[in-house]
Amino acid sequence: GGLVHGDLHPMNLLLDPASSLVTLLDYELSVPWSPADPWTGEIFWGLWDFVPPEQLSPVGTLTPASDTFAAGALLYCMLTGKPPFHVPLDRRQAGGWEAVREGCLEQRTEPIELGLVPEAWRDLLGRALDPSPTRRFGSAASMAAALGRCGSEP
Repeated sequence: GGLVHGDLHPMNLLLDPASSLVTLLDYELSVPWSPADPWTGEIFWGLWDFVPPEQLSPVGTLTPASDTFAAGALLYCMLTGKPPFHVPLDRRQAGGWEAVREGCLEQRTEPIELGLVPEAWRDLLGRALDPSPTRRFGSAASMAAALGRCGSEP
């Protein structure tokens, strides 16, 4: 068992400059999770640029793969200086939530541009940001292990 945070994005991370430790904040939207009893319900929340496709639906299932998608979006943002997905403000204002949902879903079916990011990182991000939860990292531990391997490669 455990929790799925469901709202990972830069504003929910606090860096302590003295220790370089990062604290995850805002568990208000987190949900309990277990493989035997996955959480399903109304989940249309989160910062649009970082939410996985399954979270862009009025009803869906959140799993640890939902958080590994958001963690991949955070890593992409740290490596490139911008989030991997973005719905322009004019589209948000013109169509509300449905326009945002459509814009996000459209982008999440397209390959992401990684340019000069090293191959090991591209592979990790490709898996973390896969539109299908079953093809993503299934846990934070498996993603952390892959990150450790990226850190040891040029």
